[in-house]
Amino acid sequence: MKEKIVDGAVAGNQYAPIFQFLELELQGKKLAPEFENENNTILESFASNEDQLLTWNKGFKQALASGNLATHPLSKQIYFPVKQGTGNSGTHYHLLCQVTSSSLAQVMYEAFFDADQKNVKKAYDKNVFASNNKVSFPGRAHLSVTASNHSNASQLNGKRGGKLCLLSAQPPVWQSQIKPPIYRKSWFDRGIPLAAIKDDITYLRNFLLRFGRLGLSIKDPKRRRWIDKWVNRIISNVLLFAEAIQNLPAGWSDNSEIKLKPEQQYFLDPYRADEAFRNKRKATDWQSTVCSDFAFWLNRKLLGKDKKFTPQREHTRLWRSMMEQPLRESSDMIDVVLGSQEENA
Repeated sequence: MKEKIVDGAVAGNQYAPIFQFLELELQGKKLAPEFENENNTILESFASNEDQLLTWNKGFKQALASGNLATHPLSKQIYFPVKQGTGNSGTHYHLLCQVTSSSLAQVMYEAFFDADQKNVKKAYDKNVFASNNKVSFPGRAHLSVTASNHSNASQLNGKRGGKLCLLSAQPPVWQSQIKPPIYRKSWFDRGIPLAAIKDDITYLRNFLLRFGRLGLSIKDPKRRRWIDKWVNRIISNVLLFAEAIQNLPAGWSDNSEIKLKPEQQYFLDPYRADEAFRNKRKATDWQSTVCSDFAFWLNRKLLGKDKKFTPQREHTRLWRSMMEQPLRESSDMIDVVLGSQEENA
């Protein structure tokens, strides 16, 4: 934490303005640290004389004093013995459940609900440009720690609405060694891990089943935005895992036993130095085939075990059209790299 945030717990709300006052800033600095010095002159223009100024300074300093630190008898802290002491040294303990830092909780809360990030998220949802980067915290959760009157706990707790923000502590997803898809006709069949797209597939499938015909979903702008959100996230994951294959040593598709269709070879092994291969890649509209393969794969994922979803031509056309622009942008970036390689050759 670059700057400490002062929190205050008071006996009644009539004292709450004291801590609200201490949180004010003067020339970019919080007032609270300034009152640690009794001789500060921040309130000099308001005081009648020096004695009154000193009284105020002492009073605000006393409000910040913690006194003798002690653990509340009802706080549920768990200590586990880790080393038995000898002689004058006592037993050493490891604290399993520490007291939550209200200041740290407030920093996290402000990071999650940053005003600039709200504007960036709105721009992202509308698929328009934003000057700042979008910051996300996947898998976060909220914990409600107070009932109706959140300020009973502390001043900052009242600002947070009685909620604590929790970050995900899940272990990383196991990823097997990346291997080129030489023995499969289509990379889409097993190239994208289900865990990466499971939630988006589920949301999209349930949404489509709810409204039946696709026309009922995409004509309404709000419904269309939901479809765009889930499909674009699926496409982002597809291109992300495709990039991992593209970064394998170039030329892996130059194999006599390869079964992968040529269009997907052009997509996944773009840096192959074979001149004949590169000429065919330039002359072939392989992007259209890859978009169709993506649409076919997505429809199969949406079928589900119960096979209640029945893909229509409208679905196929929509998935294919949504894949076209991101795929061409990815291909253009690769072509720039290939162009520079040819110039330096």
